[in-house]
Parts: sequence; C-alpha cells; structure tokens
Amino acid sequence: MDRIRGHGPGVPAVLVMLVAAFMRVWLLAGEHVSFDSDEAIVGLMARHINQGKPIPTFFYGQAYMGSLDALLVAGAFRIFGEAVAAMRAVQVSLALATLYLVYRLAEMSSGSRRVASLALLWLAVPTPLTGLYTTAALGGYNEVLLFTFRDACLAGELADHH
Repeated sequence: MDRIRGHGPGVPAVLVMLVAAFMRVWLLAGEHVSFDSDEAIVGLMARHINQGKPIPTFFYGQAYMGSLDALLVAGAFRIFGEAVAAMRAVQVSLALATLYLVYRLAEMSSGSRRVASLALLWLAVPTPLTGLYTTAALGGYNEVLLFTFRDACLAGELADHH
C-alpha cells in the first residue's frame, strides 16, 4: 500500500462528513429514532456510574456487551445533564469518528482520496437500520464499528512500515 502523504482529508471528504452529521441530526430532530428499553438501560447504567456505583462489567441483564457505551454516556451526562440528547450526541460522535476511519482505511487501501471520499459518501447517508444503530445508545454497536476500523487502519499502517 502506497500511503498518501497529506494534511488530512480533502474538501470533498469534509463536505461528506458534514452531510453525515446533518443526516443523523435530521433523524434525531425529526424523532425518527424512538427511545426504547435498550437505550434506557444504557442511560440507567450511566446514571449508576455517575452515582459512584461499581462500573458494570456487562450490559445489564446480559452476559455480553460490556459497559463502554454507558461509560461514555456517563461522561456526556456530567457535561450536558441526564438527557436523551446527551446519549445520542455520544452515538453521533462515535459514528462520525467511525466514518473518518472508513475514509482513512479506503485512502490507505486505494491510494486515492477520491476513492476514499466515495467510500465515505456510501456510508454517510444511512439506511434506516444503520441510522438507528448510529444514533441510538443500544449497548455498544458504535464502539464495535469504531474499534474494527481503528484496528484495520492500524494494520494498514503496520503493513506500510514492513
């Protein structure tokens, strides 16, 4: 892989990221994503963390899906107060960070900012299911995507150096 040397994403990628952010804000502002029990559990876990209770190992009621989502939401609650909007701001931020990593991975793999911008555009406007899972706090889905693309980018960096 011949890595592009540059100073961050170009204007097309920044514009696509703005479209991605707008789409997710539009979904939330239009109340297209309902608040459900899974999201309430994340909020409850975050509240308990902020109350000083032990940080749970797993998503309440499950033996999987850790508590990273609740830890991030707990931080947002401390800054913005306990609100669904604070929970969703965390999810949108994670989704946008993931999209940036998609761009980086596509750029590293293809050697082209144009290809990377097209890959980003493909994911910027979410399908209904992707819109739901990248705006609602459902227990860790955004984190899995973020870490997956982070690891892929790190692997690409290692491959470039060997």
